[in-house]
Amino acid sequence: MKRTDVFDFLTPSVVVLTTFIYTTMVLSLMLIFISPLAIASSESYFYDKSNASVCSSAARLAVSHGIVHNDDLVACNRAIRGERLSKNNLAKTYNNRGVIKKIMNRRSAALRDYFHSRNIQRDSSSLYVNIGNVFYGGSNYDQAIRYYNKALLIDDSQSVFVGRAALTNRGMAHEQLGDFDSAIVDYQRAVKMSSEASLAQKNLDRLQGSSAIMGPGSSELLISIVGL
Repeated sequence: MKRTDVFDFLTPSVVVLTTFIYTTMVLSLMLIFISPLAIASSESYFYDKSNASVCSSAARLAVSHGIVHNDDLVACNRAIRGERLSKNNLAKTYNNRGVIKKIMNRRSAALRDYFHSRNIQRDSSSLYVNIGNVFYGGSNYDQAIRYYNKALLIDDSQSVFVGRAALTNRGMAHEQLGDFDSAIVDYQRAVKMSSEASLAQKNLDRLQGSSAIMGPGSSELLISIVGL
């Protein structure tokens, strides 16, 4: 009787079919046991990102790069209207939405948001700098100085950073009013307060340089409360 070897059955077609079945089984097991973990991780990341945090990130991007879109306001609106925010975070979100609106040149709308924030939580140096910036942008320099003064009277966790901005912006407002001596004092204080006061140093060098005063700079600092 002729001996039949098992390898006689391993024709090319059988090998291909066996490989296909094996690969299909492995992929099926991977889909069953791995995919739910990946989906759960993705959903967790999505839902952990609250609308208030998205609004905060949009405000930070608006300040650092001047990039704003109407869609950025959607997350802010949803956070204010639909999320159960603490008093502190609600005030921050109004402030962040105001920052976005200010950079969109919607000064009146920005001011309303800032005052909403102030009514919720009055003592915020960042907020007073932002309010001052709105008045500065509207050429109401006396009113801008009033709010920069308020910011400088508040001692909070952001005192160095905000103080530098308040002094720099107040110096610019003094320049606009022709009070160059007061502007120089503010720039000097800002530079002494922080080594990162580059705008204040630039304006100070311009005013104290040998060349004639060419007029105030056009930049201004905006402060957004982030990190929700």
